Amino acid sequence: MLLATGGFAWLAQVPAHSSYLTHVLGPGCIVALALGAAVHPARRRRTTGIPISQAGLASGVLNTPRQIGGSAGLAALATAAVARTHSALASGHSATSALAVGYNRAFAIAATLSLAGLTCSLLIPTVPRAQRRV
Repeated sequence: MLLATGGFAWLAQVPAHSSYLTHVLGPGCIVALALGAAVHPARRRRTTGIPISQAGLASGVLNTPRQIGGSAGLAALATAAVARTHSALASGHSATSALAVGYNRAFAIAATLSLAGLTCSLLIPTVPRAQRRV
């Protein structure tokens, strides 16, 4: 999550007239790697110790919020980007500059949410395996 936060924060700094190779590819790869690496340990941790007869239910309970949360989060970030872009256009920015400002806002929000997720994952207590109910 820390890598994802860094990647989103890096993307939030992309200037209006930048190239994909120098400003977007690096942080985009970092975010993709970080979020991909975070999924497997979370899934494994949440399904370890689940009886085989309840594996499908556990998988559904794990994946449904992840899918819906991703869609809702993307919609919220896109809304924030569009609102900031319109505000920048109204204040006299060029179209390219206004789009960059809007996307920078969305990526800054994504970095903040990623950092909040990291903080929550560190603060939520874990239940030792011996005490888990099966």
